[in-house]
Amino acid sequence: MNARERTELHLDALRRVFLELPEIEAETLKIVSAEGDPHRAPVHSIRFVPDEELTGRRDQTHDVTARLPEDTRAHLQSLFHEAREEINR
Repeated sequence: MNARERTELHLDALRRVFLELPEIEAETLKIVSAEGDPHRAPVHSIRFVPDEELTGRRDQTHDVTARLPEDTRAHLQSLFHEAREEINR
């Protein structure tokens, strides 16, 4: 890979972490909470905690929450778009 391809790969990875992962997490919360179902309690977050017996550690938790405001997401999308345009010049 040349420098441009590596840069594009890193930029794509960052975009996925900062933009796509929060979207997946938000959709997961919608599915789990079954919006509109009066018989189920709302779900605001999910925490994944590794099994201590398998890892020996509990400090590798992952919280799934709807945490990316729409204006922040739009701004990040714009920044990634501008960066991609700059790379392709």
